[in-house]
Amino acid sequence: TKPDALLEDYSITELQKRWVMLAKMGDYDAAISQIGIVFLKLTRQGVGSLACVYNPECKDNGLIPNSFICTVMTEEEFTSEVLLTNDETEMTVKASFVKYIPNSLEDAFKFAKLCNVAAKYALLRTNPYAEFSACCSTIALSLFESMLVVEIRENIWMDGGVASFSVKDIKQLLFDSYMLVTRARILQNKFNAAAAMVRKAVFLDPGNKSARVLVKIIKQRQMKQQRNDKQLARNVAAWVQKAMKSEEIQPSDFDRL
Repeated sequence: TKPDALLEDYSITELQKRWVMLAKMGDYDAAISQIGIVFLKLTRQGVGSLACVYNPECKDNGLIPNSFICTVMTEEEFTSEVLLTNDETEMTVKASFVKYIPNSLEDAFKFAKLCNVAAKYALLRTNPYAEFSACCSTIALSLFESMLVVEIRENIWMDGGVASFSVKDIKQLLFDSYMLVTRARILQNKFNAAAAMVRKAVFLDPGNKSARVLVKIIKQRQMKQQRNDKQLARNVAAWVQKAMKSEEIQPSDFDRL
């Protein structure tokens, strides 16, 4: 076998055998590292390359975290200038938000499928890596959504007009991405974001039992969170009233401000 230092010399098929074996052994971190090497093999990084901008700063406001495909125009140490592929808008984003993707449709399809695999492995860890999983599966869904419409994928990829996959294939993989993001957001206690994503999964496959279970789980967690928030609000109000009556804070203190 080749030493780890030469892992980049493995073919994608060889690397796949390794990550499958490692995953069966429960070593998901090592399995993800093998997939990471494939990511590098499938992408060309630098100015002029395609990328997916993923913002990890997800606020739990019910909106789906922003993720979009673009072309990298310039690279600096902390920022990158990108050109959105859908409307040619120029933007400046944090360099850490830029995740390179393949410049060919076929490689992008492989890449997106592997993003789902990496996301799944991240959730199977003893201590699930929820943000990494959310990142990988969000990038995957951005790619799959773009591949669904011929006009959109032709605008992104030079070989976008001819695809070896079917719409049915894409919809199944897209459903998987929605479910993975939902699970990751639940682990992060971002239930509004999870609810927004699972709705997309249910729309794709209304009869799916796993999706329906997640809908129930999210509703239960949201109700519990609301009860806890109300209890916290009552506790804070009680603390403020007690403090006002104590010697620590007197109403007259405010008169002197």
